[in-house]
Amino acid sequence: MSWMQGRRVILLVLSFVLLLTAAVPYGSGKANAAETGTGSRIVKIAAGAYHSLALKSTGTVVAWGSNSAGQTDVPAELAGPGKVIDIAAAGNYSLALKADGTVVGWGDDHNGTTDVPAGLTGVAAIAAGGAHALALKANGTVVAWGRNSQGQTDVPAGLTGVVAIAAGGSHSLALKADGSVVVWGSNSNGQLNMPGGGLTGVAAIAAGELHSLALKADGTVAAWGSNGGGQSTVPGGLTGVVAIAAKLTHSLALKADGTVSAWGSNNFGESTVPGGLAGVVAIAAGETHSLALKADGTVVAWGDDSYGQTDVPADLAQPVKAIGVAAGSIHALALKSDGTVVAWGGSAGDVWGGDDPRLGEVTVPAGLTGVAAIAAGSYHSLALKANGTVVAWGDDRYGQTDVPGLAGVKAVSGGTEHSLALTANGTVIAWGDDLYQQSDVPADLKVPGAVAAISAGGFHSMALKADGTVEAWGSDSNGQTDVPADLKVPGTVVAIAAGGSHSMALKADGTVVAWGGSALSGQAYVPADLSDVVAISAGGLSSLALKADGTVVAWGEGQSDMPAGLSNVAAIWAGGTISLALKTDGTVVVWGASPEDIDYYGQADVPGNDRLSSLTVQEGGLDAAFSPSVTAYTLDDLSVSSVHIKATLADTANAQLYINNKLVASGATATVNLPGATTVIPIRVEPYLKPARTYTITVHRDAAPPDVHFATNGNAAPSHTAASTVTVTDTESGVDAASLQYAWTQSAAVPADGWTAFADGDTLRQTSGDGEWYLHIRAQDLAGNVADAVSNAFVLDNTAPELALNGSNPMNIPQGGTYAEPGAVATDAIDGAIPASSITISGAVDTTRLGHYPIQYAVADRAGNNASVIRDVYVYDGDAPAIYLNGPNPMTVEADSVFTDPGATAQDVQDGDLSASIAATGTVDTSTIGTYTLTYDVSDAAGNAAATVTRTVYVKDTQPPVLTLLGDPVMSVPLGAGFADPGAQATDAYYGDVSPLIVVSGTVDTSQAGEYTLRYHVEDPSGNAAAEATRTVTVTAPDSSDGSDDGSDGSNGSNGSDGSNGSNGSNGSDGSNGPGNSGNSGTNEPPDNGSAVFHQVSVKINGAVKWVAASYEMSGGQSTTRIFPTAGQLSEALEAMPDSIRIEAQNIGDSVKMDVPAAPLLHALDVRPDALLEWSVNGNGLRLPLNVLQSVPKEATVTFGIAAAAGSAGDAGNGAIARAGGEPQLPHPVVYSLQANDGSSIDWGRTYAILTAVLPEPADPDQATAVRIDENGRMRFAPAVFSNDGSPLVTIRSPYAGAYSVIRSEHSFADLNGHWAQKDIVLMANKLLVAGRTQDRYVPDANISRAEFAVLLVRALGLDDVPNDPTPFRDVAPGAWYAGAVRAAHQRQLIGGFEDGTFRPEAPITREQMAVMIVRAMAYAGYAPDANGAATGTFADESDIAPWADNAVGRLTGASIIRGLTATKFGPQEYVSRAQSAVLLKRMLQAMQFINP
Repeated sequence: MSWMQGRRVILLVLSFVLLLTAAVPYGSGKANAAETGTGSRIVKIAAGAYHSLALKSTGTVVAWGSNSAGQTDVPAELAGPGKVIDIAAAGNYSLALKADGTVVGWGDDHNGTTDVPAGLTGVAAIAAGGAHALALKANGTVVAWGRNSQGQTDVPAGLTGVVAIAAGGSHSLALKADGSVVVWGSNSNGQLNMPGGGLTGVAAIAAGELHSLALKADGTVAAWGSNGGGQSTVPGGLTGVVAIAAKLTHSLALKADGTVSAWGSNNFGESTVPGGLAGVVAIAAGETHSLALKADGTVVAWGDDSYGQTDVPADLAQPVKAIGVAAGSIHALALKSDGTVVAWGGSAGDVWGGDDPRLGEVTVPAGLTGVAAIAAGSYHSLALKANGTVVAWGDDRYGQTDVPGLAGVKAVSGGTEHSLALTANGTVIAWGDDLYQQSDVPADLKVPGAVAAISAGGFHSMALKADGTVEAWGSDSNGQTDVPADLKVPGTVVAIAAGGSHSMALKADGTVVAWGGSALSGQAYVPADLSDVVAISAGGLSSLALKADGTVVAWGEGQSDMPAGLSNVAAIWAGGTISLALKTDGTVVVWGASPEDIDYYGQADVPGNDRLSSLTVQEGGLDAAFSPSVTAYTLDDLSVSSVHIKATLADTANAQLYINNKLVASGATATVNLPGATTVIPIRVEPYLKPARTYTITVHRDAAPPDVHFATNGNAAPSHTAASTVTVTDTESGVDAASLQYAWTQSAAVPADGWTAFADGDTLRQTSGDGEWYLHIRAQDLAGNVADAVSNAFVLDNTAPELALNGSNPMNIPQGGTYAEPGAVATDAIDGAIPASSITISGAVDTTRLGHYPIQYAVADRAGNNASVIRDVYVYDGDAPAIYLNGPNPMTVEADSVFTDPGATAQDVQDGDLSASIAATGTVDTSTIGTYTLTYDVSDAAGNAAATVTRTVYVKDTQPPVLTLLGDPVMSVPLGAGFADPGAQATDAYYGDVSPLIVVSGTVDTSQAGEYTLRYHVEDPSGNAAAEATRTVTVTAPDSSDGSDDGSDGSNGSNGSDGSNGSNGSNGSDGSNGPGNSGNSGTNEPPDNGSAVFHQVSVKINGAVKWVAASYEMSGGQSTTRIFPTAGQLSEALEAMPDSIRIEAQNIGDSVKMDVPAAPLLHALDVRPDALLEWSVNGNGLRLPLNVLQSVPKEATVTFGIAAAAGSAGDAGNGAIARAGGEPQLPHPVVYSLQANDGSSIDWGRTYAILTAVLPEPADPDQATAVRIDENGRMRFAPAVFSNDGSPLVTIRSPYAGAYSVIRSEHSFADLNGHWAQKDIVLMANKLLVAGRTQDRYVPDANISRAEFAVLLVRALGLDDVPNDPTPFRDVAPGAWYAGAVRAAHQRQLIGGFEDGTFRPEAPITREQMAVMIVRAMAYAGYAPDANGAATGTFADESDIAPWADNAVGRLTGASIIRGLTATKFGPQEYVSRAQSAVLLKRMLQAMQFINP
C-alpha cells in the first residue's frame, strides 16, 4: 500500500521503474564478459572512456580500469556509508552526487569538468559529457560547466521542469516533465535535429559522441545524429525498452524482459552482448566497452579490456542482504539481493480460519527467483520479476492474486483486496475487488506514457502522472480521492502513497501533503516543518516519511513509536500493524505489533539467527568449549601452517557463513593459512535480514624461522674463492631437510631464482667472479616458517690488475739524451689504485748507445693476480748538427771591396764534421751599401737538421774622404787688402766628389792685423770625416819695427794622448814640455779611474774556490757587487770541463753583476757548440747556452747580472702583483740580465734559458705561477716548475732577461661547479693564462675563437706581443685587442692564415686547426711530440682529418695531449669549447715540462 520515490535517487530497490530517472550520461568498451559475484549489491553503474564505476548499496563508489589521470582514485571524502547516491563518468574523469545534494569530480580536468561550480547544491542527478558536465537540480533546473567550444554549457534561458539530463561529446539534452526534449550545443552531425522537428511522450534520453537517443513511453527508441558506425540505426522491431545508454559510436537498450540489445561500432566487441545475459536492471556504455547491472546485484562487462575496464573487481561481492521491504496487514516481505523473497507473519486463514483455499498462504511460491521488486496487500503479496512478469500469492477471495496475462510490467502495488500494475508503456492495469470502483482505471490513465507511478490503498487507487500531477479513484469515504488542487499543477509531485483511508504525495521541494483518514488516528496530519523528504509510505492508520539524512518520521496510530536511534535508512514501508525500515547495510528493522497484541502473528519477528550451533578446529581443541554466546576463542602451540575449521549455522535457511571472510557452506570445512606467529581468524554469521555476528579464533603458532649459522661469515681481504660451512637448526618444529637451498649472488637482496639444494653441514663454495659475493640460504621448519639468511660479503678477485704506462709507448729518446722513467699506474677492480711502490720495474736504458731497450713493469693485487706490460724504448740519433760560423758575425765589409765568405763548420755527435755539407744561401753586393744575410743549413745522415745559422754582413763605407787645400796652407794678406779663400777640394772613394759638403770655419778680418786660422771639415754621407785641414792667414801691418827682431818662443809640446782602454793601448807620445799619460793595458782588470773601491771576493768556478776582484756600486737605492773573473780563470776552468762553466757567488750581495771577457767563452763555443754557462747568486741561477754569445766580438766584455730587486724596483714588482689580486711568493722580484760593453741587452733569440729562484717556503703548483714583470709593471706567465723537495725552488724557462717573481692566486667561477673540466680551468686561471667572460663566470661550453687561442698560445710560451709591426692579415685590425699576439704568433710561425690573406680571428677554432697550432708551438719551444706516436688510425673518421692536420693530430694523440670525442671519433671539424681549450693547454704545458705534471 505504498510507493517510494527517490528524489535524490538514494533508494536501493532494484526495479525497472523508469520514473524520472536521469539518462545514462555520455561516456564510453570485445566481447569477453566479466561479472561480480552474487550478492555484490551494486545499485548503479557508469562508464568513462577506459574506466568503469559502480555505486554500492552502502553509498560507496568502486572504480577500475585506466587511471591515466587519476580517474579511478576515488576521493577520500566519498568514503563511508551513505555518502554517494549517483555516479557518472566520461573521458578520463568521474563525477559523484553526494546524499547532501553536492557534486564531487576527480580525474582529468584540462577542460574544467571536475571544477564543480562553487555553491552548487540541491542536485538530484548528474551527467558527464566529453568535455563538459551537467547537473539536474531538485527544482527542475539545469547547471552546466566545463568546455564551451560549441555552446554545450549555454543552458537555454528559462529551462525548467526538467526531470532527466544527458551530455554528449559537445551537445546536451534535457527531458522535461511533459515528455518533451530540449537540446543545445554542437550540431555538427545533426545531433540536435530531433525527428519530426521535436519529440513528445519521451521517458528517457541518452547521448553519444555525435548522436542522441530518446526512449519513448511506448517502449520504442528514436535515434538521430552521426551514423558512421551505425549507432543511430535502431534495430528493427525493437520494443519493450525500459532504459537506454550511448557512448562514442555505439548504443544500448535494456528491454523489459531483462535482456540487452546493442548496435553501432563493434571494433572491440562492445556491441556483442554476452550470450545468455538476462535479468539486467541497468546498463551503461563506455567508449569501447559496455556494462550491465543484473537484478541480483552483479555487474557484467564486455568489450575492450586494454586498461582493465572490463575486469570487474572480485571484491565487489558481498553477503546476500535485503534490498527491498513490504508489509501487509499482518505479514511482511523482504527482497534479497540474490533476487529471492522472504516472507513472515500471518495469512488470511490465520485470521478467519476455515478451509477456504482462497485464503492463501504467506509462504513464498517455490522456485520464485529473479525478482526485482515486491509489494504487499492486506493479505496477499506481489513480486515483479526482472523479465517484467508478475507473480502473486496469498488471499485470492476477490481475485487479487489472479494476475492477468501481463508482460512488460515495471511497477506493482497491492491494496486491501485489489492489485495494480504499471506497464512499460506508462498505462495502468487493475484486478481484484471493484466494490468501490478501485479497479476501474480512468480512461486517461490508459493512454500510453500517461503514468509514471502507482499506489493501491485500502479501497482506492492512485496514479502519479508523467506530468507530475496526481489522480485518485475508488472509495472516497474519508476524502482520500479528493486530490488537493495544488497537486494537479504539472511538475509538482514526485512520489505518491495510498493508505487504508488516506493518501500522501511527496512534492518536488521535499515537503509532504496528506489527505483523507480520520481525525482520531491522525494519519493525514503531516508534522509541521517536515522537509527534505525523499520517500513516503502510507499504512492502514499510520504514515512514514524518509528524510535525506536517512532518518524516519512517523505519525498516525499504532506505529509512531519508532526504535530509538534509527538511522541510515534506505527504504520504508508502512503496513497494517507494523512498519518496516530497510537500512543501508541491508538489515531490516520492524516496529509496531508485539506478541501481546491479539492480532499478532509473528509479523514483527524478522527471520534469521546470527549464531553458530557448533565450531571445531581439526588441528586441536579450543581453549574453551564452544558456546553460541561466546565469540572469542584461542588455539595455542600449533606447528602447522594451516588449520581446518568447521562451523554450523543455527539457522541455515536465513543466513550465510563466512570463514576468514570467504563464503563457506554451513557444516563444510574451510582451510585457513597461518601467515604469522599469531593469526586471528574471523567466523562471521551473516543473516540475510539482520546484523552479522563475528566469532574469532586466535591461533598462536611456531612463527620463528630456522636459525642459519655461517662458519665463515664473509671476508674483507680479497681472495680467489669463498667458502663457508652452513648449519641450520630449529629448536621448536625442527628443520625440513628437503627445504634447504643456497645461492651465491652479488647482491644482498634475496634472489628470485638460481637456488641449489644442499645438506646441513655442507661447505658451500664460490670459485669464480669478482667483487662482493653473498651466500644466501633458504630453509623452512616443519611449521612452514621460512628463513632467508644472507652472509656478509665475501670479496673475490680473480681478475688481474690493469697496468697503464705513463708517457708514451713506444718511447723514443735521442742518443745522449736522458731517460726519465715515467713509471706506470696500476688499478684493480677490487683494490682500487695500487701504490706505485708496488710496481716492479726491470730493465735499463743506455742512452749513449743506439738500440731497443725493453722495460718490464709487473704488479700483483692483494689476491695474487699478476699483470705485466712492456715499454719499448728506442735510443735513436736525435742530435741535430751544430753550425759554427768562421769569422765574426756580424761582419763589416768595405764598400767596393772584395767579399770572401769565411764560411762555417758543422759538427754532429754521430757523424762528426759535416762542414763540407753546409748549404749557404744569400749574396753580398759590395757595390751597394746595405745589410746582407747569409744563411747556413746542414742535416746529418739521420735527417736531423741543424738550427739555421745566419751571418749578417754590413757593406759600409768606412774610408774618409781626402781633403785637399787649394792654394797655400799659409798665406799673408796686407792690412786692409781683400782676401779671397782659395777653398779646398774633397773626394771620396765611394761617393766621389764631396766638395760641396766641405764646411769652413773661421774668418779673416783684413782690417785688423793678426793671424787667422781657417779650418776645413768634410764628412761623406756615411759619416766618415776627413782629417781636418787648416789654412793660416796673416794680415800684416806696414813695417814699423826698430830693426831688431826677437825670435818667437818655441811652442810647448802638446800633451801626449791617452791610449785607448782596449787591448794593447799604445803609449801617448810626449810633446815638448808636456807629460803624456800612458794608456791602460787591454786586460779585464778593473779600471783604475777612482770611480769605485775594489776588493777581492771568493767565488766558485766549476766547484773550485777562486778569488776575483770586486767593486761595489750604488744605483737606484740598491747596492750592486760587480766581480771580474779573469780570462785565465775562465780558460783554466773550461780546459778542465769544456762543455760547461759554472760560477757560483754566495753571500757577496743580493745584487751581483759579473763582467767576463768574451774570448774564452767564444773559444769554448768553438770547441763545444753545446757548451753552457751557469751563473748563480745566493741560489738564484741563470743557465744559458754559450751560443747566445756567438755574435759578440772576441775582444768584448759581457756582463751577467742576477739581482733581488730591492728599493723602488722591488716595490714596483710587488705592486704589480698586488694589483692583479695575487700574493707574492718571493720577497722581491729577481732580475736576470745579459749585457754587452755598451750596456745594451744581448738577445737570447729562441733560446729558453733556465732561471732558478729560491723560494722562502714551499709553493702549491696548482695555485702558484712564475711571472715576468716588464718595465710598465705588466705581468706575463713564465713557464715554470715548482720543486718542494729539500729547499723550495722554482725553475723558470724563458727566452727573455728581466724581472721575475712568483704569484699565488685562487680563482673560482660560479658556473664550473661539477663541470668535468673545472680543475684544469682553475689551474690555467691561476697560471694567468685564461680568464672568465665575467669576474665569476667562465662560460666553459662556449666556443673559443682562433684569435683567442692564438693569444693563449703566445701567453703559454711566455712570449711578448709584437705591438707595432703591421698586421700580417688583412682582417686583423692594428688596434684589435689580439693584434699584438697574432703578430707574435705569426712571426714565430705558430699560426698561418687562409689563402685569401685572412686569419678569420673571430671564427671558432676547429679541433684539427688547434692541433696544428699546438704542435707548432711545441716545436718552437723545442718540445715537439714524436711523430712516431701517431695514433689517428684508431678513429673511424680518420679520413675526415685534413692532410695538413693529419701529422699534427697523430703526434698529439700519440702523446695523449689530445684525445677523441669518443673512442672511435676524433671530430676534426668540431668546434673547440673554452673548457676543452684549457684542458689541452694544460696537457701541452705538462708535456713540455712548462708546468708541474
